Amino acid sequence: MSSEAVPDFWDRQFAPNATWPQVEFDLAVGVALPLICLAADPFVFQGGITGSPLLGAYRLFAYTFIGSAVIALICWLSLRAMPAFLAGVFFADALFALAIGAILLPWSMIGLAACIGVLGFAPFFTSLAYARNACRAWAEAGRRSSTPLVLVTIGFLTASAGPYLLHSLVNWEIGSATELSMSADDSEANRGITRLRRIEFVANWDTLVGIYHAEKDDGRRERLAKSYKELTGKDIEDRLGQLD
Repeated sequence: MSSEAVPDFWDRQFAPNATWPQVEFDLAVGVALPLICLAADPFVFQGGITGSPLLGAYRLFAYTFIGSAVIALICWLSLRAMPAFLAGVFFADALFALAIGAILLPWSMIGLAACIGVLGFAPFFTSLAYARNACRAWAEAGRRSSTPLVLVTIGFLTASAGPYLLHSLVNWEIGSATELSMSADDSEANRGITRLRRIEFVANWDTLVGIYHAEKDDGRRERLAKSYKELTGKDIEDRLGQLD
């Protein structure tokens, strides 16, 4: 009587065919959990208990990366389409989640005493979900095509470079519009504020506080403080004090 070898834990996790519990786990930690963490974020990308967010300067980059990852995972689990391209996307997403988890690890360990620190370990589970789906998409791509590597590379670069380019473009616009808002010419200053209002949904206004802090010209500082007040309804000196 022969007995068939039972796959070990990790072999089961990365087996080519997903089980329903695995799909449910991937949806939970790859879709729901990242969104919950962003909503409950106390200090990483949004201001909160520490005044200045730990990674606030990269908020748009992270939100775009996470949002595109969530959409890609839902599409893959629902349709099983474009496996080579999505394999590259998921490899990038897994590395991104792993990097966030590593950055947060010291704060997560400290925060365990307050329970909220448990959320700091969420990126590691998210990374596992994306890595697993990357491997499965890669295997599926290999069955459908003999040369999937090009599409995998395109997917990886799209997932990585897309958010970075958007982040860079918005930062350039903030810098350019802020320079206009500090102009002694009222029409130019108003034009700068108008441009800043167009991107207020994705802008990190602490960038203006940093520019204000570094500016040496009193007139330009005063005009920037006025612009900050118009944009946020808050005093820039108060915010500078919070960040300090």
